[in-house]
Amino acid sequence: MTSPYQEALGQGYSHDEIMEHLQNHPKYSDKISKAKEQGYSDEEIGSFLSSYQTKKEKRSPLEKAARIGTQYALGAAESALLPYELGVAPLASKEAQLVPYRENLMSDIERLA
Repeated sequence: MTSPYQEALGQGYSHDEIMEHLQNHPKYSDKISKAKEQGYSDEEIGSFLSSYQTKKEKRSPLEKAARIGTQYALGAAESALLPYELGVAPLASKEAQLVPYRENLMSDIERLA
C-alpha cells in the first residue's frame, strides 16, 4: 500500500511540485503552514507525507463473516434481555423505591401518637 505522496512521486512529480500543489490546496494549505510555523522543515513534512497511509486495509471474507456473526450474537443477547429490562425499569424509579416507606408511614405515625 502506498501513500498518495508516494503515488505522485511514482507518476513523475517532484517533491517541490507536490508541496507547491498542497500549499495551494484549500484542505492542506493551513496544515502545511502551521507545520512550518511549528518549526518543521520541508523534508520533515515530506517524510511524514510519504509515510502517511490513507487507505484502510480491506477485510477478508472470513473477518467479515466473523463480524456479522458477532453482531448477530450481540443482537440476540440484547433482544433476550429486553423483557427483563422492561420488567425492572419501573422498580428503578424513585417513586417505586419510596412505596415501602409510605406503606409503613401511617403505622409509624400511629405508634408515635
